[in-house]
Amino acid sequence: MTSNPVDHIGRLHAWSEELIAWVQEGTCFGFVRDGIALTAAHNVLNAEANYVVIFPQHETVHDVIGVIVHPTADIAILNLALSGEAKGAGISMSVFSDGTNVHRYGDDFHSFGFPSDSPEGAGKTPSRMYKGYLQRIFKYGHHEKWTYLASELSVPAPLGLSGAPIYSPTEPDLVMGLVTANVESYTVGHYEEKVEEDGQRTLFEARHIITYGVALLLSNVADWLGEHLSGNERPMQLQQSDE
Repeated sequence: MTSNPVDHIGRLHAWSEELIAWVQEGTCFGFVRDGIALTAAHNVLNAEANYVVIFPQHETVHDVIGVIVHPTADIAILNLALSGEAKGAGISMSVFSDGTNVHRYGDDFHSFGFPSDSPEGAGKTPSRMYKGYLQRIFKYGHHEKWTYLASELSVPAPLGLSGAPIYSPTEPDLVMGLVTANVESYTVGHYEEKVEEDGQRTLFEARHIITYGVALLLSNVADWLGEHLSGNERPMQLQQSDE
């Protein structure tokens, strides 16, 4: 019986000394086995921060006890504590069983995460489900140091959704990739002319903003994942990738 993929997805928080509070950094998800989660690398760049992961569906909290950041792609492996004083600690995690290298133009995907663009006010991060399709596959680069195979998504990726998985609705236990960025573009709808009192004419562009998300494809980092996830616990389907 296939598990509910929403159960595998958690909130990533970092402790803020300035605010004296836990601050959400993004989304993450359990992957392959207990104690392992994946997220976007830019969510965990503060080497001195203390991070925790909360899985709301199970009400479990796990300290992050180790972070492995990919050298050239926006992805990180989180090693999570499975015991301690946190609520629900010691309960087995719910995880995606594997990744997949199947990703084609037009393929449908689902995603779930905790965007922080909530109209409910600061600190409110309700979970949201996203459904869309892969618009194109391309090499994406940002933050100068990161370049990787990615998919352009047909839906936007608001702040806080970074690190959320994208997975097929027909194979919901397999991860295609994880959300890493949001990109804005625009088209010019029409031009408007304004005439000043002195007769001077000014031409304005009426622009329509287009926003779409970007997701790193796990097939692009299959060898790296295999290196850090040993034995039978490595993502086997990804190893078939020829990307």
